[in-house]
Amino acid sequence: MPIFFIMAGTDLNLWALRKIRLRGDALILCLHWDGETVVPHADHILELGDRLGLIGSPLALEQAEALLLAG
Repeated sequence: MPIFFIMAGTDLNLWALRKIRLRGDALILCLHWDGETVVPHADHILELGDRLGLIGSPLALEQAEALLLAG
């Protein structure tokens, strides 16, 4: 499962998950933050250091990576 970090310099810091539009069948499966792993809800506000666990087809994950890294 690919893990993506919310790092300094990204526009995703302080975004609600609902604002992230992943393409294809990519889904945010889990969120690692503050020492816990949880199933995220759409109202979660991303913060620096959050880690998103994604699942989906290889193409959808490639597109998600490009979106998340571009922030």
